[in-house]
Formats: sequence, C-alpha cells, structure tokens
Amino acid sequence: MYVKGHLYTPYQPKLNKEDVQPFLENSRIKELNIKEVDFDIFKNKKWETINTPPVELKITRMPGEVDIYDYFSFIDDIPDFDERDKSIMYSTIQQSVNFNVNGIAEGKVFAIAQTSLELSIFSDKLIPEAYQEKMNQAIKSMETDRLDAYYKQHKSILEQFYKTMSSLSPPLKDSVDSLAKEIKQIEAATHDIQKAANQYVSWFNDIKGTDQFVQDYEQTLQKFEQMELKGSNDSQMMKIVNDIKEQMRNKWNKFAGKLQFGNQYQLSTRYVSAIDIKK
Repeated sequence: MYVKGHLYTPYQPKLNKEDVQPFLENSRIKELNIKEVDFDIFKNKKWETINTPPVELKITRMPGEVDIYDYFSFIDDIPDFDERDKSIMYSTIQQSVNFNVNGIAEGKVFAIAQTSLELSIFSDKLIPEAYQEKMNQAIKSMETDRLDAYYKQHKSILEQFYKTMSSLSPPLKDSVDSLAKEIKQIEAATHDIQKAANQYVSWFNDIKGTDQFVQDYEQTLQKFEQMELKGSNDSQMMKIVNDIKEQMRNKWNKFAGKLQFGNQYQLSTRYVSAIDIKK
C-alpha cells in the first residue's frame, strides 16, 4: 500500500564500520567515525602506508531521499486506473527505485540507469498513451536528480579525504593532488563516474524498443564488463563486476516478474534459467 507523499527510498544503503575497515588496512587513516556512507567508490584507491598516529575521518551521508510521489503523482489523475491499480503502480515504481547494489560506484550508477529502462518499458506497456510523455519526463527528471545527488555525495567524500590527507604531517602530496583533480572533474562533469553514467544511459536507450530484449540486455552487461575491466585479468575486479551483473539481472527479473511480462523478458541467473527444458 502506498501513502501519498511518504514513499521514500534512500540513495545509498547503510554501511557499517566493519564493512569499511578492510579498505583502510593500507591507509594512514586507521579509524572511522561512520554511520552511513557509500564507501565503495574508494575501494580501488591505493593509499600510502606510513606509521602515524590514528586519524579520525568523519563522513556523513549526503542528505536527501527520493520521494517517488514528487515525480509520479500524475498517476492519481489517470482515469483508467482504480485505487488498486494505482497502488500496484506506485509499488512497482518503488521496488525498481529501491534496489540497492553492492559493489563499485559504477555499479550504483548502472542501477540508476537500468531503473530508467525499467520504468520506460513500464510506461510503454501500462501507461495510457495520453500520459506517456509525462511519464517519460518524470523518469528522466528522477534519473537526473538521483545521479546529481550521487555525484554530490561522491564529491563530499573526496573533499573530506582531501582535507584529512592535507592535514597530515607531512601531507601525502600524490594523494592530495589526485583528490584535488577528481574534485575538479566532478565540478566540470568530466569525472570518470559521470562519463560512465552517461554511457550506461545511452546503452539502455538503445535497447528500449528491442524485440530481442534478453540478447541485447546481455550484450549491454558485456559492454559494462569490458568497460570496467579494460582488458585486465584482475580476479578480484572480475568477481566484483560479475557480482554486479548478477545483481542487475536479479533486479530486472524482479521487476519484469511483478508485471508478468512473460518468459521472453526472463534473464538467466545463477539460480534461474530462462530456458524452458521439457522432456
């Protein structure tokens, strides 16, 4: 059941201190005062190991939660739907938006881009034609707001790391310079994570109207893998990327299953086969 004006979903999942500590084992930062933060964006950063007194880094999550009613309240005005239909509509949108992804930052923005794909197909199949333009505008607006919020959070964490690294004696010049460069890139919308998000959105736009969804979707996941690995055989990174791909398949299957799209939209996962094998 939905309650008008109270359908909230956090931008990022909660992350405990013990989840973060493994990323800091080779860092001069030995302690964290942390409650909620997306720390995966620093997973692949290499910090110098220098024996110095512990430094406490305070990180807070960017404020703001997305209320889907802010974007999709027009559904209440669609005369074709009764109250039960509307409740299902809101619930389906909420489920798509709510999905949290574990892994690197690119996986999180990939999930935001995939949410737009899901809701676009939702619009094409279920929203009356007279309301589809409004629906598509709402999808794009929410996508932009969620990505912007993610970039702001990313920048906020970078800035706090920059401040901490600069305050050490002696400061870590290479790390400080690298962080300063990334902060400027986010401000100029040229950061790698922003470029990646634009690429993912473009890929998903290309397969919205496909008549061979499963094949085209799997090709999109393959492009994601190639883009992230860049020819590397790093086993840890390969595991992270494969885990994200599996999470994305599961996200899609939950969405498509709720709307009963049919087997032609079913993706194979570790636990579900899209092939109907009959004796």
